[in-house]
Amino acid sequence: MIQIEPIHYPVEELIPIVAGLASGYCGYEHTSVTYETAQGLMEAVLYCINECINEPDNRCDTPLIQDISAKDAYLSGQNIVKEKVRELREIYNRLIPDFEDYNCKCLRQTVTKEIPRFLSGYDFKYAPQETLVTLDYPVLKHTGGLSGIDAVLEYMKCIELEQRFLKAFDRGFVIEILHMYYYDDGLLFENISGIVLQHIIMCCILDKPVSSGSFCPEEMERIGSILGNLPDREAKERIEGIAGGLVEHYYNNDRLLSDYLQCAAPDMAWRLRRGR
Repeated sequence: MIQIEPIHYPVEELIPIVAGLASGYCGYEHTSVTYETAQGLMEAVLYCINECINEPDNRCDTPLIQDISAKDAYLSGQNIVKEKVRELREIYNRLIPDFEDYNCKCLRQTVTKEIPRFLSGYDFKYAPQETLVTLDYPVLKHTGGLSGIDAVLEYMKCIELEQRFLKAFDRGFVIEILHMYYYDDGLLFENISGIVLQHIIMCCILDKPVSSGSFCPEEMERIGSILGNLPDREAKERIEGIAGGLVEHYYNNDRLLSDYLQCAAPDMAWRLRRGR
């Protein structure tokens, strides 16, 4: 069951909303539903209320949550959900004409198959909490705590940022880096922008041209030594600094892109410190 924080409405305010949903769910012929269905409808109500409570942009233009009823919070949250679905469609329609998967089957399947399946099957009224699809291609930003439209919308924002990052490079260059990382890049189940970013950061650490190909064992050992002599936090911050500088110089200091790429820094620092 979804928990509402920091405000909990009394159950007496929630039950009539669930009952109203149950009537519509059953076609207004009767309101008798199974326990599992009733639980799902309660989760739908709580999901929408959470949307209203946690909405940072105040999309629904509501007064303070303390001043509105559970029903009004639910309806406002449902409007936010609908607005997020519209935003997801906009991102998808903007992205797909020039979408590039760089031969990564996992990325292609997720974006071109799973996202349309979500958009066609998502039920914002009776099951807004359901994510419906498996987002198998891993993004750099952790989205594991999200569900429903929140999970898929945040995921597609990450994909759009990745596309912007990668399209600054020649397609052949990206594919070459992926192939150096794994001989059959089509079977990669890793984040490809993170692989490209790591290649660039390694080149920066070694003061080596990014087009110079793969790294020999001695170069990997040198990188491990350079970062290994730094405390964990400083190694992470050095990688974040290189990523931030890259975005500042070549992507018009896009803060969203910089923040996203820097999500890769902790794992990257851990790997490179060990020469991996």
